[in-house]
Amino acid sequence: MTTSERVLALGEEFSEYILVDESRGSIIINIEVVYFNILFREYRRLGYKLVHVTRFKAKDSMTCVFAKSN
Repeated sequence: MTTSERVLALGEEFSEYILVDESRGSIIINIEVVYFNILFREYRRLGYKLVHVTRFKAKDSMTCVFAKSN
């Protein structure tokens, strides 16, 4: 399984909304706040860093952008 396949599979476990841009090495994912620590840790393990977060308090969710570290 390639890294991009693992990234997508991991994201699909926690969200119905995930975009993977392989050409830029980035991921945009919308998740419930309770899953943030798990995804943050696992994406970091796969070589991604968090570059942006928008939190929606009314729905207790967040949209995160991760980018491949150099």
